[in-house]
Amino acid sequence: MLGFFFPTLPLDTWEKAWTESRMQWLASQFGIDRLLDAPVLLPTDSVFPSTFTGTSDEARQVMDSLGERMRVDTSKLRLEVCADEQLPNAVGHDDDCGERRVIRLSESQLHDPEAMVATLAHELSHELLLGGGLLTKETVDHEWITDLLPVFLGVGLFGANATVREHTARAGHFYGSSMGSQGYLRSTILGYALALFTWVRDDPNPTWAKYLRLDAASGLRSGIRYLRRTNDSLFQLSTVQHSRDAFSINELIRDLAAKRPTRRIAALWELAKRGDEAASAAELIVPCLRDRDRGVRYEAANTFAAIGPAAEPYAARLCTALRDPDSHVRRCAASTLGLLATSPETVVPELAELLADDVPDVVSHASAALAQFKEFAAPAIPELLQALRLACIKCRHDNATVLVWALDQISSEADSHISEFFPSSETEFAEYALELLSECRSTET
Repeated sequence: MLGFFFPTLPLDTWEKAWTESRMQWLASQFGIDRLLDAPVLLPTDSVFPSTFTGTSDEARQVMDSLGERMRVDTSKLRLEVCADEQLPNAVGHDDDCGERRVIRLSESQLHDPEAMVATLAHELSHELLLGGGLLTKETVDHEWITDLLPVFLGVGLFGANATVREHTARAGHFYGSSMGSQGYLRSTILGYALALFTWVRDDPNPTWAKYLRLDAASGLRSGIRYLRRTNDSLFQLSTVQHSRDAFSINELIRDLAAKRPTRRIAALWELAKRGDEAASAAELIVPCLRDRDRGVRYEAANTFAAIGPAAEPYAARLCTALRDPDSHVRRCAASTLGLLATSPETVVPELAELLADDVPDVVSHASAALAQFKEFAAPAIPELLQALRLACIKCRHDNATVLVWALDQISSEADSHISEFFPSSETEFAEYALELLSECRSTET
């Protein structure tokens, strides 16, 4: 019965682990005092001119004021306002332009001050992270981290509220409204990040919560309840000085058996960073492929890919993840088996079976994985052709393209296989597939 009253979060374990670990990383880069001492920026604060009318000069004042709070030298930045159609989704953009970086806003944001602050905070975060050399654009989650940094610096309310914006317009006697969004992180993730922010500051009942939209406020409230009840977080004052980068392999192995799945995920992330150094942990990663939490199972499959050739002896056991109930795990396992490209007598039939999956993205990853086996994947050609036919019937162009490319990687006679497979009643499918094949070959040359 007690389980019914246990606090839960409106985000999955992977999202929880990411939010906590990246808040921890921000603390290591900027110092935890930046969070502890940060005044929380409110919509009522003096960041806005006393009579805000939405001019570009006023937007510049807001950017300068925000830069002062975030410790960004805005004198090195130029602000430009563009027509909405010049900016996708009416959000901000930044470019290098000589000695000064350019931040661009859409015209509509000048009339939505809170959304404008969210955009400016994101772009100034770019300046701190990318301009400061802490991240590069090749960092897979750099845009997510850029959304998270304003929370760490006390200006996160605006980003959390801007994930969903309602716009109302009038034409004659008629009114219309539409919903839009901006940013990269969902409101519930930002709400949980705000819960971490206030929990580390020992402020369980923040007065500023009343300024949040309901969806973000829900993430904040449930996050505070969860953290106070469980103390389950990778990010907290007692551990903020202990970077997982410094953990030994044995310490990470210990965390693979931790009670909390977020710690297991974090351990797998760190093991993946170590590459082949983590080979000694491979045997203990195998049970994670059967973990109750799908995030743990996904990262376990991903970690075997990072380990590289040393993970080849585990290919057969990785095949069990191809039958995982979660499509993301199946997709990741297929990609990992393709990277390892070993034990074709065992792996190829398993990947061939996955070509009948109901999720198109899984089919694409399974076919791409088979392509890595080259001629050793020839036994899977009938299944590849069946999957290609289904992709043609359902007009799944991306699927069909990958399947045709895989056929060409596996066999030098892909043209004949396609021509002979489709009956005369499906000539248009054969012509379409052969056209895709020709495009693939021309792209490669």
